[in-house]
Amino acid sequence: MASLIHQWREFWGYRMQDREAARTAVAQRTGGPFSFRSALILVPADQPRAMAAAEMIGQEWSHRGVQVNRLGYYPDKVDHPEAPCSYFNRKALDRKGAPHGDVVDSIRRSSVDVVLLVSAERILPLDWVALQTSARLKIAHSAAPDWYDLRLDGHEDNLNEMVRRADQLIETMKTKTNVIA
Repeated sequence: MASLIHQWREFWGYRMQDREAARTAVAQRTGGPFSFRSALILVPADQPRAMAAAEMIGQEWSHRGVQVNRLGYYPDKVDHPEAPCSYFNRKALDRKGAPHGDVVDSIRRSSVDVVLLVSAERILPLDWVALQTSARLKIAHSAAPDWYDLRLDGHEDNLNEMVRRADQLIETMKTKTNVIA
């Protein structure tokens, strides 16, 4: 019975997310060179491979002078004081599966150029955070919703390759002019 309730809540969470995406569709800015000064990396904090890939690309971007924020999601209700990045957990979710709280609200209010979801699967709370940011470019795995700008092949075994491809695409966009981002 609990499994059925969980599936039902997840179904409605995705449905509400799709409605929110359609309602708040932001017209994309066009023209001019793509600026890449700040990035938000969303990562499931309970998956070591995803955390390692996020750490790798975060350090690389930081060395290039990009302001990088990482936000992790733990699917439990336990506090994690040893977490390597800012995080939220299941306690911060509302009935739709959308996260709330000081950490998430400060991330939403900040202005970022790129949002990168480092995961091989769809995670509803992280999708909500990505949806509600005002980034010019949102990148995720191939099974992500349609409102992400770039969807790359990402399997749990090759998350490092996925973030490298995302980095290559961003570098290409920075050098081209009149790019739709």
